[in-house]
Amino acid sequence: MTQIKFSSLINIYRQIRPGFPALMSAFPVERIRESIEQNYAPIKERFLQALWNERCLDMPRLQLSNGKKLRIINPGTWNCEAGPDFKDACLLIDNKKITGNVEIHINSSDWEKHGHSLDKRYENLILHVVWEKDSTVNDLPHCPTLILEEQPDCSTEKILNNNKIKYYSYSDKVPEGQCAIHLTQYSKQELREIFCVAGTVRFRDKTESFLKRIIDVGEEQACYEGLADAAGYKNNRKKFSRIAEMLPIKQIKDRSAEEIKAMLLGSAGLLPDPTTTNVHPEKEKELKNLWKIWWKRQDKYLSVIKCNRMGRPTNSAERRLVWLADFIARHKGIPNNKFAEILKSTEKNKNIRKELHNIFDVENLWYDFRDFSTKMKRGAQLVGTGRKDDIIVNIILPFIAATARKNKDVNLLEKTEKIFLSYRPLQSNKIFKNAMHKMIFPTGRHKDIITSSGVQQGLYQIYTDFCNRNASCKDCQFLKQIVQLNAGKC
Repeated sequence: MTQIKFSSLINIYRQIRPGFPALMSAFPVERIRESIEQNYAPIKERFLQALWNERCLDMPRLQLSNGKKLRIINPGTWNCEAGPDFKDACLLIDNKKITGNVEIHINSSDWEKHGHSLDKRYENLILHVVWEKDSTVNDLPHCPTLILEEQPDCSTEKILNNNKIKYYSYSDKVPEGQCAIHLTQYSKQELREIFCVAGTVRFRDKTESFLKRIIDVGEEQACYEGLADAAGYKNNRKKFSRIAEMLPIKQIKDRSAEEIKAMLLGSAGLLPDPTTTNVHPEKEKELKNLWKIWWKRQDKYLSVIKCNRMGRPTNSAERRLVWLADFIARHKGIPNNKFAEILKSTEKNKNIRKELHNIFDVENLWYDFRDFSTKMKRGAQLVGTGRKDDIIVNIILPFIAATARKNKDVNLLEKTEKIFLSYRPLQSNKIFKNAMHKMIFPTGRHKDIITSSGVQQGLYQIYTDFCNRNASCKDCQFLKQIVQLNAGKC
């Protein structure tokens, strides 16, 4: 996979996205999997396969049922087709090296139940791994058995605690896609490269959108609309963006923080009438002043956009708009040029992150208020560290890249993209969890794969482009491309 140029992979990804012609005809990838009734079991067969694949079962005191000592040199290749679970494994049994295939079951009796004794594909088996012995048969005629529950370092409690079973159990709600088993064939570095390809596509799409908006409305307004979108979270993104269009930055940037706050909150339908509202005593004076400002200008801003007030108290629409107003007032507009200056003059990512974070800080008079009526028991910054990172990755970096493209600044464009790809992973959310459980198996493995924003954003992009749009895995062009690349590795 690494032999293919990164730019070529990006072009391939763009071609296989929905709306583009498929690169390949349909490819049969259905694996004949054994069906076992084990919903009651704390450990499932697929999970044991994942542990074997990740070398989590390579413990210092493994002993086979015949008394011989076992060390795992190489777990082999996880088989995506019918036959043994792992091929070409390399084991050390009583210091004697042996290579061949490995089969994994929950119970020792599953070997006969699944009909493997009559299947010639299992003739080159060198090890039968089971969780527990539930039959009188210790070893198969041609290979020994490893009974995991009898190993001193392999208790159920240790297995579940040490291997992030909380992520695995979530997959009952979001089962892995067919691509997950094929993706296990790749090393962690190769998976990062695959996801970074999609992450790069995502970044360049965002850059292109910003560039079009910059051409239409100018740099400052485009950045302002992007920040408003980010401040809206999932419940009010489009509505906040519409407010930013309705109240252009050039009309509000020279006003006081109170005036900007009144305009934004009033336009969002979040400025209650102080004469008919149960206002918290600490907010009475502020609300009265804001209401007076809004009332005087109401005839100019009649298009009130009713915003959603649902969500966590710390993420309330009122708090987000108050932050946006104070941010604009602090900088007398949007410091869009300052963003680019920081990237140009600062080298290390951690220093760039620190300086950009500082730009988003505002005076926090709403630290412990959800709205004008509700005071929270525990306060919080209007925009926390995690949200600042979200804004930097999803808004600021694509915006800077767009201005670099507009100004034909190749060095800045390349630097911005590199920072995006190497930036730390963002906060987790439902989409990320769903994507992770669809494509990464076992899901506990994600901590070693999702090591940067570029990788994480790529996972989002693949999930959005393919998982959300395909009725089933059999229609997925991403799966077909992975199968093709996987075949090229063999």
